[in-house]
Amino acid sequence: MKTLKQKISCICILMCITCFPVFAQFSAGAKFFGLSMHPRGAANAPLIPYKFDSRGIFVLHPGVTLNFDYFLWKDIVSVKAVQGLYADCAMQFAGFSHVGFRIRLFKIGRFSMNAGLGPTFLYRQSWYRLPGYKDSFTFYHGTKHEDWQYRFIVYGGEIESNIQVNDKFDVSISVIPGGIDLINVSFGARYNYKVR
Repeated sequence: MKTLKQKISCICILMCITCFPVFAQFSAGAKFFGLSMHPRGAANAPLIPYKFDSRGIFVLHPGVTLNFDYFLWKDIVSVKAVQGLYADCAMQFAGFSHVGFRIRLFKIGRFSMNAGLGPTFLYRQSWYRLPGYKDSFTFYHGTKHEDWQYRFIVYGGEIESNIQVNDKFDVSISVIPGGIDLINVSFGARYNYKVR
């Protein structure tokens, strides 16, 4: 399993290196990251300071994502890289790195919707240091004494809606589904560049 993950990571890196040097058309943006929903409630709700309900279904944890799309075919198919840095639900440092393919599902006037899929690496400061932490086995770790927890997801996805403000800028909202346990929402803007 580990070698499969390494091969996928190498393919993604090589794809980025070969695609990105010629910037014919790309978009770059930043989004506020940090509104999450745990549909079944959070297993460690008592450890979450900024929850909107006692079960931790809706949680605020501020952060930012930096996004870069390189378009392979018109403005329809792209390779997207995302780097997120944020405070997790327990207000500890966390982040994720993602590379994947995106496809525009439809465009109506100034509104468009994209969907994407690709590998994602998540990491956070260990929750074992928090009193009362119940291991939900969503993050991997070597021992309970290590400082970091991590998770690698081969199929990380995103649904993104964009509203075109003008030829160069869009307002952008993303929904990142994490199965039935977690859904993240982020919003911001992106700059579109195209060689005429």
